[in-house]
Parts: sequence; C-alpha cells; structure tokens
Amino acid sequence: MARPTTLTDEGRRRLNAAQGVVYAIEARMIQAIPDERLTELLEDLDRIVRALTD
Repeated sequence: MARPTTLTDEGRRRLNAAQGVVYAIEARMIQAIPDERLTELLEDLDRIVRALTD
C-alpha cells in the first residue's frame, strides 16, 4: 500500500520552477498555432487522448 508523501521546501521550490518552465514552453507552442486552428487542434488532441484510453 502506498504511504503518504510530502515534498520538502526544496522539493516544492524545484517543482514550482519546473512547472514554470513547462508552462512557458506550452505557451510558446500554443502561440505558434493560428487562432483559427487552435480550437480544431484541441478537439483533435481530445480525440487522440480518448483513443488511447479506450
């Protein structure tokens, strides 16, 4: 059985820093997609996720 875990203060700082980097990369990727394509792309990605979880 899994035991509860908590992050140390340093672990929390590192996690927050990593999340910030990931969010910045995600924002750059999304900015590269024309607005008129973004909705369709997100719908396609949802279909891909559903196909992998079925």
